[in-house]
Amino acid sequence: MPNESAPSKNTAIAMIERRISSSAAESWDWQLDALCRGQDSEIFFSPSGEGRTARRQREDRAKQVCAGCGVLDACKRFALAANEPFGVWGGMTARERLVHRANSRRDHERRAS
Repeated sequence: MPNESAPSKNTAIAMIERRISSSAAESWDWQLDALCRGQDSEIFFSPSGEGRTARRQREDRAKQVCAGCGVLDACKRFALAANEPFGVWGGMTARERLVHRANSRRDHERRAS
C-alpha cells in the first residue's frame, strides 16, 4: 500500500470544505465536544514519510482517544458522509472507511436486486 501522507492542515481543511455537502456541513457543533480537539493533529493524520509500523502505532493511539469520546458516532457519520480520505475520524482509519463504504454499497446492491 503506498504511503498516504496527509496534506498540510490548512490544505486538508480547504479540501474538506469543498467536498462537504450542505447536509453534512449543517452541524459541526459536535466538534466542540470532541476529545481530539486541541490535540496534535499528527496523532490523527499521517505525517510525510510515515512507515507502516509507525502508522499503525499512531492510528492505534488515535483510536484510543476516539474510544473515550462522547461524539464518536457523530464524527464517524461526518467522515463517512464527507468521504473524508485522510486521517482517523470516529475511530476509523481512511482505509477502514473505504472498506466500510464498499461493503455498504455491496449490501445496498444485494438488497436492490
